[in-house]
Amino acid sequence: DQETQLLFNERFIVLRQEGDWSWGEAVEQQKFYPEEGWRGYRGWIRSRDLTDYYSSEESNFVVIAPWTTLSMEDGTQLPLSFGTRL
Repeated sequence: DQETQLLFNERFIVLRQEGDWSWGEAVEQQKFYPEEGWRGYRGWIRSRDLTDYYSSEESNFVVIAPWTTLSMEDGTQLPLSFGTRL
């Protein structure tokens, strides 16, 4: 079951890897764990869908439409969903 999704540009801390999958925490999606308090929502993601995260700036834009497309300089089209921060 898919309970949540990791949006483009959200941080995910990998806690362990098993095969092609990574288990970790979605930092911006806080969930209360009774024994640990507030932590990032935990779940699995395919490792190939992750990349290194480098950012020194805050978000300037938030997608408010259900879906939109980001056009990259190289012509790549990247679909983005509601709530994605750029």
